[in-house]
Amino acid sequence: MSNFYSLTNLSQTLNAIMLQHYSDVNKAKEETAPSLPPYMIEILNRISFDLATLMNNDPTDALVWKNIAAYAELAAKLVTEQKELSQQKEQEAAELEAEPLEAGAIYQEED
Repeated sequence: MSNFYSLTNLSQTLNAIMLQHYSDVNKAKEETAPSLPPYMIEILNRISFDLATLMNNDPTDALVWKNIAAYAELAAKLVTEQKELSQQKEQEAAELEAEPLEAGAIYQEED
């Protein structure tokens, strides 16, 4: 059981360090740091847990390394999807702004 306590202590410490670092770095750029999306925090938590598992057990456990790679791949996929969606929304908004108004499209009140 002491191995579990050691593992979770390291995992939670890694999580806290990463989130504090992210906040500090981004506060230097802006007044308030943008929050990480929940999926990203969860993936970082899982990677931290796997890193702690390696350090508390067998660092040559290939399955744990594959888990880390899978989480990183998932994060890359989700980030790419989010960027594409954001770009698509920006493009649609720009197209709407660029469309000329049709005759009669402006509402005028009658006296």
